[in-house]
Amino acid sequence: MCWSEYVSIELRPSLFRAILSLVKTEKRRQSKGRTSVEHEGTTRDAPPPTEAATAPEAVPSAAGAERSAMFIAGAPWSEDEARARVGARALERGRLYDNAGALFDLRLERTLHATDGHGDVVDAPRVGDGDVMFTARCEGSGSEVYRVRARRAGPTTIEAHCSCPVGDSGSCKHAAALLLYAAREPESFVRIEPLDALCERAGGGPLAVAICDLVARVPELEAAVRTSVHDAIGERAPWLERGEDPRLFAGEVFRSRAGDSSAASDLSHALAPMLSRARAHAINGAWLDAVRTLRALASSVMARSRRFEDHDGALRDLAHTALEALGRALRACAEQPGQDAARALARDALFDAWRYDAENGTVFGRVAGTVLSARASDEDRAILADVARRACDGLEVWARRVFEGALVDLEGDALDDEVYLERCREARRPREIIVRLLQRERVEDALIECGKMGEAALVEALEHAEELGFAAAGERLVDRLAEVNTLRPRALAWLRDRLIARGDPRGWDASARLYLARPDRLLWRTLRDEAGESWTERRAQVLESLSRRGGPAWVEALIDEAMLSEAIAAASTINATSAHDVRVELAERVAKTHTLDAAELLRAQAEALILLRGRPNYREAARVLRRARELYESVGQRGRWVAYAESLRARARELPALKEELAAALARPAAIDLTAHNAANDNAEREGDEPARAAGR
Repeated sequence: MCWSEYVSIELRPSLFRAILSLVKTEKRRQSKGRTSVEHEGTTRDAPPPTEAATAPEAVPSAAGAERSAMFIAGAPWSEDEARARVGARALERGRLYDNAGALFDLRLERTLHATDGHGDVVDAPRVGDGDVMFTARCEGSGSEVYRVRARRAGPTTIEAHCSCPVGDSGSCKHAAALLLYAAREPESFVRIEPLDALCERAGGGPLAVAICDLVARVPELEAAVRTSVHDAIGERAPWLERGEDPRLFAGEVFRSRAGDSSAASDLSHALAPMLSRARAHAINGAWLDAVRTLRALASSVMARSRRFEDHDGALRDLAHTALEALGRALRACAEQPGQDAARALARDALFDAWRYDAENGTVFGRVAGTVLSARASDEDRAILADVARRACDGLEVWARRVFEGALVDLEGDALDDEVYLERCREARRPREIIVRLLQRERVEDALIECGKMGEAALVEALEHAEELGFAAAGERLVDRLAEVNTLRPRALAWLRDRLIARGDPRGWDASARLYLARPDRLLWRTLRDEAGESWTERRAQVLESLSRRGGPAWVEALIDEAMLSEAIAAASTINATSAHDVRVELAERVAKTHTLDAAELLRAQAEALILLRGRPNYREAARVLRRARELYESVGQRGRWVAYAESLRARARELPALKEELAAALARPAAIDLTAHNAANDNAEREGDEPARAAGR
């Protein structure tokens, strides 16, 4: 909730009754001569009387505004001290929270009502007049908002605390975000007058004590109480004097839609003006403001994108646009004098996105890495390489590998070929290995490396080499792969598309090789169309290659060419355990001209389905057999069918599901009259009528 919303909050009657109850308790204790207030078993000494408490009138509003709207000058600690306090890993996680605008309600306080993580007041010493406490509220990774504070407790000591579940030690990422913010921009924290002193200036008395105790119990009420008190004494609340911070703006936009996971599109529209604002800053030469705005936009989306269902990619595209703009700003700042601060901030923002991708597996860092590779100057590359090398320490294996890859990208141009290749192997970057080898025309070495990488990485390498102007070497590599019978269909498709695009006659040969590597009926028809008048000759070559392999692809090609007799013969090369639908297709095509062959094809298909087991396969097998029975009967081969059905029934005794499916599909008098047939066989066997048994079979 932003400060402007707090101004409109009024205390509810229930809260007012609670305040009256506390006031009555205070009066009873004062009548007994006590000087402390007991609160839930904890005794807190009452604050000493102040000048404001005994003054007959409140301090004039101008003096109050002058006292309450002060800002601190000078950082309370350095970033290195913050790192030593919370640890390197927590600091880097806190940096993302800081950049994303997760911190808000930034204050400097002279006293602090300490609470545990559940809102209960605990004993805490008051900070002296010469000391200040930095406090803020910080968004959690979910919908929670935590209260975090930190102060300089000694020359080498920083005290910190957060209300999150692991924040008692003050080493969580929320505390780290506060330490970073205070170290870099302490002037952004508004000096807040202690609440008890503010209430004393407004009149003091028991009501002031009661209000302070109530706020200690319910910290969320403090902003509303402070706003009301400032209004009562005619002062402007100090937080209203603070200038606009793009991080706070982005954070408020996200917080206003917290809990609505479908608000991604609305969020992108609400945040889009930040791009226009950054563009305006850049046009006016205010590069530091432009970079701050772009960093706040990109970081806020990265930190919160997983909370929203970004189906159309609106938030992702917004972050990508901001990162690309940061890359342009980095290049512009490098070319203009006096922009060192903006340049460093842009460089750090892009690197933070890279790091976030390494640790969280998102897509933002890939864009940041591409931008850095394209936009960073040699000086920036050297600085980033040093940062990446130090960042590798303490990371998980996968994250460390990303940074090792980053070093390859940043330092690659300056490395000797063999050193570069070795680093790529260590970082598991096969694409870069292929690209460098193609760049150096080392096709045979690239051929060796292809055996160590997947096809997707190879195609990425070929496409990247094409972008860099080394496509000719890539074509030679694919040709060599085909020569050594290393089938890489996607690489062949890349080569074919390039050859066809420029009208090279070798395009058909590449298509034929692609078809043989990955048979596809649509591609077969494409081959036929592209061959034109030479199709008959070329078809024979491809069919010859298919015949050496056999299998469904050969049968499909023969069917497409209406070579049905050859297809029937080729069907015998299909594996008996392969339930390929091409058998059924061929059977239907030849049912009228080669009826018995069609029936045998359907029978083979049913046997393959039965071998696969499972009721769905049994059901399909029974359906196919029903059609086979019709074909057998249509050519007077009922006895052949009955004999097969008998053997199948014997096998089905051990397969209840098959038995049920066969009974359901073949339940027709003319088809399952196996009882009489079996009885005839039994009588013939008893009478020794071997010819009759043979006829029955």
